[in-house]
Amino acid sequence: MNKWLLGFSFVVLLLTGIAALATADGVPNPDTLIWAAYGGVDTVDPSIGYDVEAARVVQNIYDRLVAYKGSSTELVPSLATNWEVSSDGKVYTFHLRKGVKFHDGTELTAKDVKFSFDRMLKINKGPAWIYTQDMDLNSVKVIDDYTVQITLTHPYAPFLYTIAYVGGSIMNSKLVMAHEKNGDLGEAWLQNHDAGSGPYILAQWVPNVQVVLKKFDDYWRGWSGKHVSTVIIKPVTEVSDQKMMLERGDIDIAGGIDVDQIPSMEGKPGIKIFKGPSLGITYIGFNCQKKYTNNPLIRRAFSYAFDYEGVLKGILKGNAMRLQGPVPKGLWGHEDDLFMYPTDLDKAKKLMAAAGYPNGGFTLTFAYYTGSDINRRLGLALQSALQKLGVTLKIQGYTHAAFYTKVTSGWKDAPDVFAWGWVPDYADPDDYVFSMFATQSWGTAGNATYYSNPVLDKILKEAQLTTDHQRRVELYKEAQAVIVSDAPWIFVYQSERFLAMRDWVKGFAENYNPMLERMPNFYNIYKEAS
Repeated sequence: MNKWLLGFSFVVLLLTGIAALATADGVPNPDTLIWAAYGGVDTVDPSIGYDVEAARVVQNIYDRLVAYKGSSTELVPSLATNWEVSSDGKVYTFHLRKGVKFHDGTELTAKDVKFSFDRMLKINKGPAWIYTQDMDLNSVKVIDDYTVQITLTHPYAPFLYTIAYVGGSIMNSKLVMAHEKNGDLGEAWLQNHDAGSGPYILAQWVPNVQVVLKKFDDYWRGWSGKHVSTVIIKPVTEVSDQKMMLERGDIDIAGGIDVDQIPSMEGKPGIKIFKGPSLGITYIGFNCQKKYTNNPLIRRAFSYAFDYEGVLKGILKGNAMRLQGPVPKGLWGHEDDLFMYPTDLDKAKKLMAAAGYPNGGFTLTFAYYTGSDINRRLGLALQSALQKLGVTLKIQGYTHAAFYTKVTSGWKDAPDVFAWGWVPDYADPDDYVFSMFATQSWGTAGNATYYSNPVLDKILKEAQLTTDHQRRVELYKEAQAVIVSDAPWIFVYQSERFLAMRDWVKGFAENYNPMLERMPNFYNIYKEAS
């Protein structure tokens, strides 16, 4: 888009003037919710967008066949009113809700469901890896206008959870294909347009400035009760700016304030702090194909050298727990007895000697995205630890988009070490261990370490195929032990979800779901004086 300056001027005027548009009870512009994000949106195409910034928008302009119930991981009908599963666990038959309208007034039918999944599989980007595990272009069959059948290539226990994720969004097939150019399946057009049926319409997108969502009057759930008609998502990369804007009332929710900054916001007039459970994790990843970091002895040495307690107390101010392996506490399959590397410099030095580098003597690169000051400080903590082993760590920050590209575009050009995190796509350990450690997941936002272990791959494949829950629990315990031993990550922390917002924001806490912690349903949020 070439109207950046015009859009920016509009945002400045909007945010400086919006506080004046208040009701008698002092709530500014009560029909508009403003969310400050830590990064911009690169695409709103459900088949391509695969970061929280894109997912936050897609979650609210599209619908899916199933959805999470309230704050639980229980699945309930959405576009599908009900479904049946075959005895072999391979065939799912969905019966669609009648009368659902897309934003252009077209009725949603089974043809749109087939188109949406087929398109994602053909494009094979972003979230497609989740679905290519168990689907192919022969999987989705239209039975009639309101019945669709999905036949998996093999039984896959987490399937229903995967289609509750934004990658399972259903799009308007006629509208998308009307904008197809040179066989791109509408990809260029859908980058900044919507073809959904969700509660909000994409009204404006000015890259790196703002996304504006407007209420869709004909949304199938209706608009009884309390809602906002407009949602503005604005990237504000500096934490200090988000804090200042929140205190002034220029924004309603500060979505990009790191957990270490939360204590400074507590007790501020007009501000409340939401605290809830989280399945989000943060780690330091090693490029397992590059020299030095491809050696598990060196990775273990670094894991022993790291000052976990210093990070938890000094950086995170006690608002997080040690991450015990790749599966977070609170998700079934987590192993409570899993080994955790203690800080032990002597053991680290012995491992470096065993690897052939008793005095270190090499330099590594470390990448982080500039929207997270915590990740920068994790780099500094690692830099300090590695100095004691004679290893130099060069730290480089990138914008969120540049960082994503850097770590997922092939191991040769990727950094040696990086700090990143993960929030769940679907409520199953498979989303943590397969997505981030299976060889099949190389080069995705999951397995950005390019880690590979045939023994682990075999364990993970069995865990996907079996429908015996207890057997799956046992397999995931085995998988976690293998991963921790190989140390492709330094397992840093799992935090609770903290979010600073104005006290006039209502409905967020009551409808918070840890599966959607960074992409809430704005439909459930409204503004009202306390």
